[in-house]
Amino acid sequence: KMTFAVMQPRKVKTMLAIPPPDTSQVPEALHVETSPEELQEAITEFERRAEQDYYAEWSWFSYQSDVLVNTWSTVSDSEGQQDYTTPTQTFLQWIASWQSQLLATGNMAVLSPLTTDPDYLEIKTKLPNALHFRRGRHYARARNMELELPIPPLSTDKNKPDWTTVRKAWWSVIDLVYRSANSPMRLAMDMRITGDSDIIMAPQRGNNHGTVAIEVGSITDIVTEEEWQKFCQDLVEALIALAPEGRLRPHWGKEWVNMRFGGLPAREYIRTVAYKSEIPECLAVLEKIGKRQGWTLQDLHKKFSNKLLDDIFFCDTQAHA
Repeated sequence: KMTFAVMQPRKVKTMLAIPPPDTSQVPEALHVETSPEELQEAITEFERRAEQDYYAEWSWFSYQSDVLVNTWSTVSDSEGQQDYTTPTQTFLQWIASWQSQLLATGNMAVLSPLTTDPDYLEIKTKLPNALHFRRGRHYARARNMELELPIPPLSTDKNKPDWTTVRKAWWSVIDLVYRSANSPMRLAMDMRITGDSDIIMAPQRGNNHGTVAIEVGSITDIVTEEEWQKFCQDLVEALIALAPEGRLRPHWGKEWVNMRFGGLPAREYIRTVAYKSEIPECLAVLEKIGKRQGWTLQDLHKKFSNKLLDDIFFCDTQAHA
């Protein structure tokens, strides 16, 4: 049955949207004067959104003072729902995506896409429309990498998630951006909170307290390959320090193959560390399915072989005969 999202996207000061674990490390341009009570209130609100809302996403555009906070829950009542985005809104967002590219070309920071929205916008729309509610950015030619980090339990209560790790991950990206006045991250960082998964090869598998997904984006042809790869590698190293061994995993459909994880080339890390037990399990399940349907793993290899799949799944085809 269709459910409906009640979206209330807000622009919140970067320091308060996801409060830093250490306020002394906040770049001067993002620092806001706040009392300890106000900071704790912001932490509590962040944790409430992260833990209780059905969908939780935060977006920060390079060097911007505000964060787009887009977290919401669903309702079954359709009254007041609207199609979002409308054709006109989609067109305007498409225009905005190209404006972003022009700004990036001129070595300027990308403006937030909520610049013209009212301060207290509320949108009720069908769940599929809400999941990626800003269409324009997806029309731009972009580079992106996304890493999936397990949320650990609290040291004082193993039944509860430790949201401090999530805050550290978020601010590690901001720190990377502010190391340069002309950061390779010319678009945005998106952070999403997702759950566990029982899909064998899912990056979220085994993350009992949930997963924090950190995605960074830039403009194709504006940043050099060397600049972008170094930025992404620095991000990998920052996040792998926050993860249990072998538990930082990349989004399969985004950039990762040129990275090194814990000193290992990405494909070797995937095969021998991150998915060391999952790959044999996946192949065993495929083999069982093949026996019922009349094909073998060798048939799969022959039909779908490419360098990436061979390196990960079929590096020893004789072992799976």
